[in-house]
Amino acid sequence: MEGNCNDVIFVAWRHFFVTDSEGVVKFTGNDDPLLMGLTSAIETFSQEGRTVHVLGDCPTPVLPDEETTGLPKKWNFSPVVIDKETERVGYKLCKSVLWPLFHSNRDAQTFFIESEWHAYERVNQLFAEAVVALYQP
Repeated sequence: MEGNCNDVIFVAWRHFFVTDSEGVVKFTGNDDPLLMGLTSAIETFSQEGRTVHVLGDCPTPVLPDEETTGLPKKWNFSPVVIDKETERVGYKLCKSVLWPLFHSNRDAQTFFIESEWHAYERVNQLFAEAVVALYQP
């Protein structure tokens, strides 16, 4: 993607996919209220003639075809592969520290654990690298 002001990039650290009991990767967007909202936003931008790119976490760097996963083609999805332990530890920081602090929960008792912060940094670095790889001005 060359720098085009009509392009839109969504970066979302959400659980877009699950792997079923047979090892098939499936899109979860139809069941997740937040992903349904993202789907609605993507539809709006697409109707405006804008190209949408979605970067999201994924268990594998190569996705099966659209029919298998259920992932809408117009998403132009680029997977960001995060190992399970980094994801688990980094997500813990999001839910136990960042979410309470950024949602006006002044009474929340949060505890900073350095290993969680490092995992969170790693996840953000992976997404930053994916944006840079996608967006070449």
